[in-house]
Amino acid sequence: MRSIIFGILTLFSIIEVKAQDLDSLILYETTEQFLKKLPSCTNATAEIIRSNPNSMELYRFRDTNTKKKIKRAKQTWGIHFKGNDYFNMLYFDDIYIENTFYKLDIVGRYCVIIIDEDEKYFKSDINYGLGLTNVLISEVEKHKNKGYIWSDKSGKKYCIILIDTIEKGNRTLDKNEGSSGSCITKKQLFKKLNLNKETISFEKFELMNLEEILKLIDQFNIDHEYKH
Repeated sequence: MRSIIFGILTLFSIIEVKAQDLDSLILYETTEQFLKKLPSCTNATAEIIRSNPNSMELYRFRDTNTKKKIKRAKQTWGIHFKGNDYFNMLYFDDIYIENTFYKLDIVGRYCVIIIDEDEKYFKSDINYGLGLTNVLISEVEKHKNKGYIWSDKSGKKYCIILIDTIEKGNRTLDKNEGSSGSCITKKQLFKKLNLNKETISFEKFELMNLEEILKLIDQFNIDHEYKH
């Protein structure tokens, strides 16, 4: 009986990791290329192992036209695919996550990724058995700090990953020149948004829901448009 169960589980595992080609990818090696919309490759193909509406796990990038392997594609800072921009989680400071790209919910001076409490990080069910939000919080010992938790109108909880596109790290062996992202607290974001404290106090800011916070970030990006 055990051998039958093992065989079924093995079959499911094979199905889960069977790669398919994903084409029409636009690659940006660096943050600067992404901001200026100057792609390093305008038509790339990659093997996609797993995906959900907000993220995808990609391997073996090739130029669709030449069929040649793209050098340092694993270090690609950002990807554009079907109208959406994706951030390479290799540049996420809080946990080392490779080959995984998350959709940007806001693009601008401050790029933003919203991770809800039910989000499943591809390797978390094996290593932790937790959703991505819980992994992010526990990994950096933030689980006791409510400052990292944001709630929407319905009360659903989220983490905010903030990427400041002006701050860029230097090129290394495993990364290109690019901005990194990290989970942000209410105090940190309040300071970064440089809000008029007479209009919005921190106490008021702290009680705002996620939708209101995202509007403030959008407005900041409009008011502080990054000049290339």
